[in-house]
Amino acid sequence: MTALCGIYSPLNPPYATRELLEKMLRTMQHRGSNSYRQYVDEQSGFAMAAAFPSARSASLESARWYEDFGYVATVDGHIDNWRSLCAGDTYDQSEAAAIVALARDRPTEFPKALDGSFALVLWEKLGHQLQLVRDALGRKPLYYSVVETGALLFASEPKAILAHLAGVPSLNTEALSAYIAFGCLPAPMTLFQGVNKLFPGETLQVDSSGVSTKYDYWRMPTFEPYAQSLEELAGPIRDSLLETIKKQLRKAKRVGVLLSGGADSTILLGALKLLGIKDRHTFTLSHSADGLQVDNRDDCNWARTVATLHEATHHAIDVDASPGNSARLPGLLELFDDPIILENRVAGCDLLAREAAKHGIEVCLSGNNQKAFGGIWEWKTVRKLLATDAAQDLTTSELVLEANLNLFSKREHRSLLDTINEELLSVPASVIDRYLRGIEASDIFDVVAATSMRLRSPEQFIPFEERIAVISNIEICYPYFDPLLLGVANGIPARFRGSTDESMSLAALRWAFRDVLPHDVASRPKVAYPRDPWTDGKFTRIQEIFFSSEALARSNVFEPSAVRAILLASEARNNIRARRQLWTLLFFQVWFDCYLSGNGLARLEGFSSS
Repeated sequence: MTALCGIYSPLNPPYATRELLEKMLRTMQHRGSNSYRQYVDEQSGFAMAAAFPSARSASLESARWYEDFGYVATVDGHIDNWRSLCAGDTYDQSEAAAIVALARDRPTEFPKALDGSFALVLWEKLGHQLQLVRDALGRKPLYYSVVETGALLFASEPKAILAHLAGVPSLNTEALSAYIAFGCLPAPMTLFQGVNKLFPGETLQVDSSGVSTKYDYWRMPTFEPYAQSLEELAGPIRDSLLETIKKQLRKAKRVGVLLSGGADSTILLGALKLLGIKDRHTFTLSHSADGLQVDNRDDCNWARTVATLHEATHHAIDVDASPGNSARLPGLLELFDDPIILENRVAGCDLLAREAAKHGIEVCLSGNNQKAFGGIWEWKTVRKLLATDAAQDLTTSELVLEANLNLFSKREHRSLLDTINEELLSVPASVIDRYLRGIEASDIFDVVAATSMRLRSPEQFIPFEERIAVISNIEICYPYFDPLLLGVANGIPARFRGSTDESMSLAALRWAFRDVLPHDVASRPKVAYPRDPWTDGKFTRIQEIFFSSEALARSNVFEPSAVRAILLASEARNNIRARRQLWTLLFFQVWFDCYLSGNGLARLEGFSSS
């Protein structure tokens, strides 16, 4: 990850100082501090900077920063088609140079012609125009805020934007309502009042008068089946997935796969073998302790079997034998200034990333975000709703919203928030309306799948893993979540993705790679990871700290009686929903203490040493 930040203050140029720029950059030292570049135009009131990870800092700096007589560009992430954009000798051969090449030589195609996972900044020196761009699927975030002076601040993380504040930031109650509904912060929201993030596939332009314009430059491919049999579907799926993996590997030689032993990660491992990647490694979490909420030893056995089949070096990490998980908790949770709910995965992601780094892995592939092919839990709700008479009275937007309310019902939402009103209760519906924009599909199952994928993949699953992996300088790639692949996947009939029969989930993908996917793996039931061991048995202590009467009074957000009811329900061994609700509240309480109470990490540090 590259740390990007900057200031544009055309109406008050002295505000854009090197001091503020460096202050912003210091808040993101975990992203990189070994080398950095900056550009300051004092007359125009513009300043920008980028810091690069210590590993490969020199090569990253040359690839992700470019300046010439007319432009300055920098990028977090990758421009995968940069070579074709830099054809000839006019420009340096780098990803950042490709941004300038496209903007100058083919302005009508900028930024639509860029392929990759990126957040980029482009400054036009002569026209004094700033452009901020987030990639089509939103795999790299970019945050911005217009502050009281009228200046625009932007950065890779919200905490950098907060650096200009003299006091404590305010809570965005609309974003809180969305967070409770979805377990993540949909674009453009953050929990900090006045701080926003670009929507996936969105550009923000600011001119020399300080006038800003936002527009969507990318649309979801239309859902239009191109074949009606698995055999006809197989060829395009196979070709496009192999091409996507090859593109995302970027010539890496030592490659890892986060392997669960399920179909999606097994296919990725088999694809590496098909592509001729010889140095293949697999990483799996295991648990040896007894009495866990869910036992995943079967997953571990399957992962070992699959790794052996595909001749990969297998690494099983025993969470229960890894000391000090709770001691790392403060540093890990501090990364989430944009909180995300994925219950038990905090320490798991950390352990996987550290193990991969220890073995010199260049790139790790993740089978997450495979919703383009199936595994869409929201469809269960859709099937139930469509079986009732009430479905006749629901609009498409209302049905999609109901399918996505997996954490708290509307009634629970109302009872949980201490100062809720009807305007805040309507926020989740407005979020769904924004994410529905540009989706063209006649099948309601396709509409639900596309909305969920656009919302959750870039704002929940991907940033969760990436923010943790950055500490270990590990890059995680997501082959199933790529614009190239979506163009093919959106042509698969919904029934082959499990819309009417769950056993057909991933059916087209499984059929396309049946030569590398053993039948037993393809048909076995999925087992979830345990939810408790990462806290080293101290989960009760966490509850005592962050759900105490004093803690709830500090945040003054949640109704204490509703919190107590969730705590009681979560004690039931199989009440997974209550456990997810509990983690939702916990992450918010931790976030509040870190950023809004002025207390920082003191209480977390007390927990880790207790």
